[in-house]
Amino acid sequence: MEAEPPRRRRGGCARRRPWRRARNEESEPELAVQEIVGAGGDGRERVEDSESVLERRKVGEEVRVGGLREAATQVQEVSSRARVGIIETDLGLGFTVFCIEKDCFFKPGRVGPIIIGVCRFVLMEWMEMRGTNLSYSDYAIRLDLLSKVKGLSSAEEYFDSLSASAKNNLTYGALLNCYCKEKMTEKALALFEKMKELNLVSSSLAYNNIMSLYMRIGQPEKILPLIQEMKERDLKPDTFTYNIWMQCYASLKDIAGVESIMKELQDGDGLKCDWTTYSNLAAIYVDAGDYERAESALKELEKNIKHSDRTPYHFLISLYTGTSNLSEVHRVWNSLKEAFPKPSNLSYLAMLQALAKLDDLEGLKKCYEEWESGLTSYDMRLTNTVLGVYLRKDMREEAEILGEDARRRGAGPNFRTHELFMDYYMRNRQADLALSCMETAVSKASENPKECKWKPTKERVNTFMSYFEEQKDADSAKAFCKMLKKINCLDVDAYCLLLRTYVAAGKVEPKMRRRIKKDGIEVNSELMSLLEIVCPE
Repeated sequence: MEAEPPRRRRGGCARRRPWRRARNEESEPELAVQEIVGAGGDGRERVEDSESVLERRKVGEEVRVGGLREAATQVQEVSSRARVGIIETDLGLGFTVFCIEKDCFFKPGRVGPIIIGVCRFVLMEWMEMRGTNLSYSDYAIRLDLLSKVKGLSSAEEYFDSLSASAKNNLTYGALLNCYCKEKMTEKALALFEKMKELNLVSSSLAYNNIMSLYMRIGQPEKILPLIQEMKERDLKPDTFTYNIWMQCYASLKDIAGVESIMKELQDGDGLKCDWTTYSNLAAIYVDAGDYERAESALKELEKNIKHSDRTPYHFLISLYTGTSNLSEVHRVWNSLKEAFPKPSNLSYLAMLQALAKLDDLEGLKKCYEEWESGLTSYDMRLTNTVLGVYLRKDMREEAEILGEDARRRGAGPNFRTHELFMDYYMRNRQADLALSCMETAVSKASENPKECKWKPTKERVNTFMSYFEEQKDADSAKAFCKMLKKINCLDVDAYCLLLRTYVAAGKVEPKMRRRIKKDGIEVNSELMSLLEIVCPE
């Protein structure tokens, strides 16, 4: 297949996101503490947002339907929208290869891995088309990429098609990892048992995957028997094993158990604690409210920092925020800037979230202005962090200026911006302005419903509808429900809220039953009771 003539594209670095405890990255500032439940060996889980999943699936669809050239075109479009710095080059492979520009960092779980993963996927697909012999590790990588790009069923089909010799610890392990990430407990456990029967479990990796699965599904108590089983099989735990073991005890409110694991680690002759272990320990102490021990762990964390990595500094900032130690937050920030004179967007985000949480308004303004003065790529998450603080403090004018500046730069407002203003207006009982924000968000979401899956949270829907009920404003409630219908989130709960407003307003609606049937709503007992009042038969 012939490739497009190679061209060189330059652009600003795309942005990265901090590792979080499964929270929305643009929610009210929260501690960006370490999440040790994940498939990676570094003890951190990369959590994709809905937009990244849609991008990945879209690229994957291009690969499936159109082949390599169409996939390469899609990669171009994704990278262009994200202002990703890539270089296109033809290495004589018959198609364009996309190389990541040096020093261009990506937001984990978002555009970077999409491009890198799809490029690897395209390259491996091309190799198989050419009949290139793949190694066993290549098969495992291909299986993992298939799961990410085309879905788990494609990965399962690929595994089933492998020869008996290719079904080894690597490919079995890759499939197990896929099951665990998708929380497919029954399949994961069955495969794990089969791996043990085939003597394919020779390290802690498979156990780590199953333990991660148990943490994801809220069953930490099932981890302890696995640890005992590992010891009986003489399988040595790695850093990730110890981290998740500690998190297991923390989930069970057993701090003494956590400390016994740390003692085992520190007294052992083999594996040594690294910064992730101390970060994990500090996060556990923060959650337990033991700030003195948390800060002691953070001092140990700092001793284990390798200066080529910004990530430990981000955890230090977030965890010192958890202990409400503003002076240490500023000290670590200055240390980060000494080690990395040009902080990344991710570093600024971690710092801005910390300052927002600690209510340091002057520090927040100064940090944001510093970022703006030297930015290479605009990151709306940073603006939303500051904007959220302004609205929380009733600084509406300043918030609107920030939003307008983002608009001029072509970076915003995004859905999170609209949500922040919605919440502000509803707090101030300005429902007309909140509805205007809602209408704008719905309009954007409904422009391309296949790609944009934004929906208001249940809490926001309840806030709007409770206000309309209080005001006996059935017309506004009806208009709000029409918006919900446009983005396919008009459900039985919303109808119940709507009918409560009709009841409060003393209104009847003869066509309500017909409308509910047309919308495919399954009537429950509450809705039936309300219908008897609003739309008597």
